[in-house]
Amino acid sequence: MSIRVKHISSDEIGRVAKALNNAITATGQARREAESANKKAQDIAAKANSAVDGSASAMLQTDLNLTVTYANPAAKEMLLRFGDAFRTVYSQFDHENIEGIDVVQLLVNPEHQRKKLSQFEELPYQADIEVDAYTFEINASPMIDANEAYIGISLELKDVTQAREGARKAAMLTSLVESEETNVMTVDLNRNITYLNPAVRELLTKYQDEIRSILANFNPEDLIGIRTKCNGIT
Repeated sequence: MSIRVKHISSDEIGRVAKALNNAITATGQARREAESANKKAQDIAAKANSAVDGSASAMLQTDLNLTVTYANPAAKEMLLRFGDAFRTVYSQFDHENIEGIDVVQLLVNPEHQRKKLSQFEELPYQADIEVDAYTFEINASPMIDANEAYIGISLELKDVTQAREGARKAAMLTSLVESEETNVMTVDLNRNITYLNPAVRELLTKYQDEIRSILANFNPEDLIGIRTKCNGIT
């Protein structure tokens, strides 16, 4: 604002004019600072959006009502790939029109998920969901604006089907080995001990005195990481 008021400092009009000029200057300064802050906020938002766009992670963003407002390219690719699976929980699912739908419609037990995802102050939130024959990990984080007000959530989707199945099989195998009466010991490529089942530990504990006659520092309770040799333990 370029208006200036001529003032005469020696009378009342001059004092009013000076005050007005100061107010105009302050207003202009405040406007410039607000514009600068807004520009910085826009730059930060643009960088954040660019990072999400280029992310290999499947990311969805929603508003406060959990309506999808954005899906990055990775999310669209994932939803296309698993479209048939998602249609088992949401018959109207269309990966090309993901924006505008209620995100909980994509999740098993939607009302439970809505309750969890709507509690912004309780986020982040992580859970596994079963969709048809697949397992997906969801990670939800709150989105806030420059005034630190909640504006929605950012939801990451991961296909963890193989990872969870591998973990289940490993747990089953571990359970079987733990209960096995046969002595089982595993080593890495450097022949360092990585695992001993209870049967091995019991055997080594039983004969520890005899073993110490050959290996003075032998301790059956401290064998993980010890390097083995073809004819014994180093």
